[in-house]
Amino acid sequence: REAEALAMAPGTDVEIVSARGAFGLIRRAGPPQSYFAGSLAALSVPEAIQVVHTSLKSGVLLLAFGSDAGRAARVDRPEQLRRRSIYFKDGQVVFASSSDRAERLGPVLLRHGIIGLEELERAAHLVKSGRPLGQVLVDQGILDSGQLYEGLTLQVREILLGACLEAEGEFAFLEGPNDQANAVKLPERTRDLLLEGMRRAEEVDELARLVGGREAVLRRGGEPDRELGEAEVALLDAVDGVRTASECASASGLGLLEGLRAAVGLVAAGTLEAPAGAAAPEEGEEEVFTTTVAP
Repeated sequence: REAEALAMAPGTDVEIVSARGAFGLIRRAGPPQSYFAGSLAALSVPEAIQVVHTSLKSGVLLLAFGSDAGRAARVDRPEQLRRRSIYFKDGQVVFASSSDRAERLGPVLLRHGIIGLEELERAAHLVKSGRPLGQVLVDQGILDSGQLYEGLTLQVREILLGACLEAEGEFAFLEGPNDQANAVKLPERTRDLLLEGMRRAEEVDELARLVGGREAVLRRGGEPDRELGEAEVALLDAVDGVRTASECASASGLGLLEGLRAAVGLVAAGTLEAPAGAAAPEEGEEEVFTTTVAP
């Protein structure tokens, strides 16, 4: 079942790298690939990216997020696993993909004002296997090739920065060439992106503290005493009394950082209730965290 979830065909040759209490399954296609792997408890995402960047390597960094128990609980639901893949050429990030709904191309284009909601919904109905959203948007005349490239660049940037916010999980870097058909050139230097990623990680930790933690289950409180912003409305719609704060942020399409910013504002306004023990936002924090800041 796990092999099928990884899209492995019968007869595929694999190499199993084992360790006490865990194992990693590495697919082999052609000559053996060089790789390094480990836990994010030992090497953070920015540190792993820095290793690839400074050594000028080409390949893909595979990231699986969450605790061991959390990933084990989703073994029969692979669609709920939180994964990101970051592709490198000569140490430079050239592409990335993510399982997070907020980091798919459509939500990214929407958040940055490149397309409208009505256009996105119309194009989404035409997406099918072999015809991805980007191609549909260009074919329908909603975007030109330059706008699509801009959107893909923003998406890759957000996936990379989003990966820097994760503290639990495992990684594996597989060295070797990869498909460059969708490669982009990010405007910032990799070093600057990693610094921005670490800054965001510090902010996320502080925001999470104010709502009881990333895994805290948020519940609706009283009626708002002010007009809510678009991000706050989206976050509030995702709150169902079952999802955690991080799951609500993803389901809302905002992403972890913007979702937690909205959650802190809603908790401060009494519209959401944080679990007992969460730190109360100090005076002025509501105004800071409810403002949507463009990346």
